[in-house]
Amino acid sequence: MSASYQRVQEDRREAAALVRERQWSRRMLIPAGYGNPLHRRAIPRLLAELPQARIVDIRLSARTAIPGWSGAALHRRWGPRYLHLPKLGNRVYRQPGRIQVADLEGGVKDLLRLLDSHQVLLLLCGCAAYERCHRRLICEHVSARDPSLRVWQPEQVLEELQASVGRNARAPEAEGPREWYWIVTPNWQGYDQLTPSEAEEERRAGRAVRKELPPWVPGIRVGGAAAYDDDA
Repeated sequence: MSASYQRVQEDRREAAALVRERQWSRRMLIPAGYGNPLHRRAIPRLLAELPQARIVDIRLSARTAIPGWSGAALHRRWGPRYLHLPKLGNRVYRQPGRIQVADLEGGVKDLLRLLDSHQVLLLLCGCAAYERCHRRLICEHVSARDPSLRVWQPEQVLEELQASVGRNARAPEAEGPREWYWIVTPNWQGYDQLTPSEAEEERRAGRAVRKELPPWVPGIRVGGAAAYDDDA
């Protein structure tokens, strides 16, 4: 590898880092649920691209049988970037549809203080659906206290990162190109970006998977449904 090529690559990485720093200097909450397959894959990618971001675990208990998602496992992987804030946990999480945050007011104050220091916070819970999770209630209360705050879903952040750095935020090409798919599981359905091998794994697991663009991504849509150009 020539010295000039190495220098070009270093310049590209520095430019991408500057773009990210400027783009993500505003205060932001990213509510993520590892019960959502998209979010499970997105969380490490987001943390790699946004070094200033911190994980705030808003589960009442940070223990889970799912490998890699207990508080202890997250702390081993992310160190001081991980914080468990049980006062924002849902006391009645075992009762579907009910929400009772342990200390909503105190937890919101803690989040506002953390935002002063770190700008970007990833709120972590196990629920797949944001609309039915207590992280939605928390985001609404923090936004009411700070109207300038942005609340973006992980998929929105990934799309913006990819656009801002010329798609440098994608996973390594060795994994294959990532494309949008619609996925249906017993507990969740929605859009995710998968490599061909990941899509095949989902199919082997018995999940319904089809290639489709989400409505917020520009593209050709046939009969009201999103489609890729080469599928039209």
